[in-house]
Amino acid sequence: MNYLWNCIDSKDWRAGSKYKAFIFTLAVIFTIAGALLWCVVRNVALKSLDWMFCFSAYAFSLSLFASFYYILNRNFHDGAPRA
Repeated sequence: MNYLWNCIDSKDWRAGSKYKAFIFTLAVIFTIAGALLWCVVRNVALKSLDWMFCFSAYAFSLSLFASFYYILNRNFHDGAPRA
């Protein structure tokens, strides 16, 4: 997560845009990880496609909490030009 934070922080964007990009990117990564976990589990049990949505949605909601917690402890450097 720190690598993703540093990559986004190096961009010359406003702080609000950096926060949104971080939350969106982390949500996509966690959702894909949830779907991949379902692909492993479906070989043994839970073969229905409905379970993929459950695994992905759980990972998505977990990513939101994780990103908000991470954001509370760090600040982006505002890349916007000073007026």
